[in-house]
Amino acid sequence: MDCGANYDDRTLTILERADDILLVVTPEIGPLKNAALFLGLADKLQLDQNKIQVVLNRANSQVGIE
Repeated sequence: MDCGANYDDRTLTILERADDILLVVTPEIGPLKNAALFLGLADKLQLDQNKIQVVLNRANSQVGIE
């Protein structure tokens, strides 16, 4: 399921019940900061860290952090 950027009760329930969580980020400051915030939230919610996979999108683009 593609979840939005906010964490309402429905989204939190989906994250708790998911078998795998794909965290898609691009190599830019904003998305990387948001990913760090999500990982902090996941830790507070005691989500299984083993089911979270980080996916780097646009890794070979000419924008963002090298």
